[in-house]
Amino acid sequence: MCTEGLDGIFIEENHEHSISCICELVLSVRRESDVFIWILSKKSTTVDRQVYLQLGVDNVFNRKYFPTEPLLIIRNTFTRQDRLTPAESEETVTRTRKEMMQLNPRNLSIYIPTEDNKMKEISLTKLEYRIIELLHSSPGKTFSYKEIYENLWDEPYNDQHYRVANVVFHIREKLGNQSTYIKTVRSKGYMLTKI
Repeated sequence: MCTEGLDGIFIEENHEHSISCICELVLSVRRESDVFIWILSKKSTTVDRQVYLQLGVDNVFNRKYFPTEPLLIIRNTFTRQDRLTPAESEETVTRTRKEMMQLNPRNLSIYIPTEDNKMKEISLTKLEYRIIELLHSSPGKTFSYKEIYENLWDEPYNDQHYRVANVVFHIREKLGNQSTYIKTVRSKGYMLTKI
């Protein structure tokens, strides 16, 4: 069954379709896709509903409430999905050269490659993310303690480099063995080295 391009599948249970036939169809769809699956049933029992739901069906609707209730539930599902899934035209993840580090402003997180070539998400605090974002704006450029401080706290710098160093320390802890992304430039500040 080709489900490419479909948002969901609505299966009507009737006297021609046995439960086993519908279960086979659901399993077939689930093997190739993650589309929504809804079943419209005239007489489904609690056991039937549980079997369908355990196979991955998103909802089993009773025929007597059709079409009002199912249509409202389906509309709400797609509305919520649209809110949670960013529009394709909207760039939510800023990709850097060579796909090494990715910033995700929506989640205040970064993605870094692991040794097995997968991307690992690291959640950051707002301050941590803002430092990474600043350093990422010009990789290889040293940002002074003063520049970083004033960018983060929006107040004049009074030789408070320890505050910046503390935030960088926490970022490096989260990066673990990837902490070499942030290089300390002695007595000056920090820079993003490899991206």
